[in-house]
Amino acid sequence: DAAAAAAAGGGLTGAGASPPPPAAAPSAAHLLEDALELWASALRHAPAYTADVDALAAGLAPLATGDGDALRPALTLIDSYALLGGEAFRAAHGAAVVAALRAALDSVRERGVLAILDVLDTLLAVWPPPAAASLIAPLVGDALAPVLGPRGPRRRPPSGVVVAAAAASALRLAALSPAAFSAALASAVARPPHGAAAAGGAPTEEAALQAFLVAAHGHLDIMFTARRRRMAVLGWVTLLAAAPASTALLASLPALVDAVVQVLADDAPAAGGGGEAFANVVARSGEGVGDGGADADDDGWDPTPPPVSTPEDARRAAVAAADDAAGGRLPAAARAAFGATAAAVGGDAYAAALGRVDERVLRQAQAWLAT
Repeated sequence: DAAAAAAAGGGLTGAGASPPPPAAAPSAAHLLEDALELWASALRHAPAYTADVDALAAGLAPLATGDGDALRPALTLIDSYALLGGEAFRAAHGAAVVAALRAALDSVRERGVLAILDVLDTLLAVWPPPAAASLIAPLVGDALAPVLGPRGPRRRPPSGVVVAAAAASALRLAALSPAAFSAALASAVARPPHGAAAAGGAPTEEAALQAFLVAAHGHLDIMFTARRRRMAVLGWVTLLAAAPASTALLASLPALVDAVVQVLADDAPAAGGGGEAFANVVARSGEGVGDGGADADDDGWDPTPPPVSTPEDARRAAVAAADDAAGGRLPAAARAAFGATAAAVGGDAYAAALGRVDERVLRQAQAWLAT
């Protein structure tokens, strides 16, 4: 009836009705999350590094060293800023950002370490080599320290993927500046060891270098992409060219020859002898005879570049193209480094080192390098 209808209406909007509960105000955490997402989106779509964009970058270091939940978005922002701002970003904020990354590296779990190393790879790729090398060497040293044995604040040995990522970043640094790599290695060794390693004292620079190269070669297979492996081996070759008489580099020469062949097999699995040559000349754990005709990558990397949809995608594609151009110099760089080593140590010592190389690996290297 009419009264019932009126009552029903009043129950919804009338004066006698209970008011609806007020909408819950968004939490500070949600507001921060939304703001960071908006910031990241603005950077991805930014066509140029402007004064307004630069002014906001002052908040990156505090964000990376603040609440642990903010580290992941902070790393995303730093990565985008490096791609967008390049040298201008480094000059204005590089020291603060690297200091924040060093502070975060010792306080995060392995997933966080991997995320920091991904950003480090970008910084090494886009900052000018002399500036990048000197600024980033201490951070690389921090990342390398656990690879050389239990030292620093971490008590557990790193996983294989962390060793691979740290080695890749260190060798990319070596490709830019062997001197900066040596400084990073010295910084890693200087960190106080603990456990059984403390009793042995600090290793010599040559011993530390040899231990690092053993670890790098042993984890080459699980560096995330063919491009990262290529840049790592280019860095190793650069070290050999800079110090062809090094006892550590001479001792690791068979591993370097194998690494060069692995990378060249990634680039051209059928080159210089077809599938059989690739099948076991590249001694990869988990790959057996008969794998030779397939895609050389076993890590899910797709060599087809993704479609460019934002300005940041174009910037990433440019970095990848620069890496490919640098990696294309590997055969010539390897030939020069091996020749310099033969001249520096003498034919007998050089032949003895090559005598420890698997015969099929050596044949493949000689075919591809025309040595």
